[in-house]
Amino acid sequence: MATMELYFDLDGTLVDSADGILASLEAALAAFGLQPAVALDRGLIGPPLRQTLQFVAAGTDPCLLDGLVAAFKAHYDRQGCLATRPYPGVDQMLAAWASQGHRMRVVTNKRLAPALSILRALGLDTLFVGIHALDETDPPAPSKADLLTRVVGQSKTRQMGLMVGDSPDDGRAALANKMPFIFAEYGYGRMDEPSIPVTAHIQSLPELDAVVQSLVQPLGYPGGCHVRGTP
Repeated sequence: MATMELYFDLDGTLVDSADGILASLEAALAAFGLQPAVALDRGLIGPPLRQTLQFVAAGTDPCLLDGLVAAFKAHYDRQGCLATRPYPGVDQMLAAWASQGHRMRVVTNKRLAPALSILRALGLDTLFVGIHALDETDPPAPSKADLLTRVVGQSKTRQMGLMVGDSPDDGRAALANKMPFIFAEYGYGRMDEPSIPVTAHIQSLPELDAVVQSLVQPLGYPGGCHVRGTP
């Protein structure tokens, strides 16, 4: 039976975490008496936390950024992460793929602690063979591309790999590891870097399942699942 190694971004790909992240960004700025330098909208979600805070605060002072990061973490870990919702049908899709023998991993810019908390609260954590974040090592991985390279290198299988995400950062990670990249248009990011190859643009989870099955079938496995709902 042919199977694949499936690597997923988290925010905007498997779960809708925007409300909690934006609320925690606003709370972090308010803790220092700051107004956001840009609109706090879903387009901010995806890059590493410190980079995002530097952008929304329009500041580069290391001490200020340290304080903003700490304030965000305190609010998000206590309140913000609780607002995360799974996209409709994601549990069914992941369970079907796991039953078909695909090995699935999360590769995220989100800190590992809240990523684990969210996946456990949603009952999705056991469907993955690994949940990986930039800060799982000391020092943290400098980029998602570096993180994915390390995770792929640790894999003991020779299965075909596939990256699914909603940002150019995910595409760069896939490109660095010479694997197909599926861009989730229903997420938060925009694919505005023509140098990044995109195997398929999808607008729903059923489309994602169809693309995965189209890649699996040439390997000799006629699998498939029916996913209810769409993000």
